[in-house]
Amino acid sequence: MSAFAIDLNSPTLNGDFFMNQFLFAIVIMCSKFVLGIVDHLVPQFDRRMLHNYNQFIAATCFGTIVILMIFNYESFIVLILSIIGLVTTEYTWDACYLCTVESMPTGIRSTVLGICSTMARLVTLSTFWRPTVYTVLAIFGFINFILALNFLPNTKGVNLAEINLKQKPKNVPNES
Repeated sequence: MSAFAIDLNSPTLNGDFFMNQFLFAIVIMCSKFVLGIVDHLVPQFDRRMLHNYNQFIAATCFGTIVILMIFNYESFIVLILSIIGLVTTEYTWDACYLCTVESMPTGIRSTVLGICSTMARLVTLSTFWRPTVYTVLAIFGFINFILALNFLPNTKGVNLAEINLKQKPKNVPNES
């Protein structure tokens, strides 16, 4: 939801639309290489860490943008925070995609994708009040962060064939 909303909301940002899209794309592309390197070089880097840290950063960026927009502080800073929020949202999406594919039945995956696609339409609400998109993203981002912190299973390195839906896999550390 966050990635679609930011991307579709980019025409409302300061600056040239095509330059904003180019900046979004180039930073995301470079960040994917960095993510691969970090995952390879840092053994304790797992999906929960990828999701939770980046979800918190994204929600914080969006909350900051809301405050800046409320005080009519439209500048390059909003674009920079949007790019950081988009990159960290992409990282969050990567973690969600991996965990969803590894942990959920197909029927649930389809439903969740449909809900996210529907929620991405909230961009049209920014015609009524400019900070709407970022307000919703910040609120949902912090809710998602809190829920994931408590309930997102870590599936990195887990043999998925051994997972019993009624008990925790043997390889997953206790998240007390």
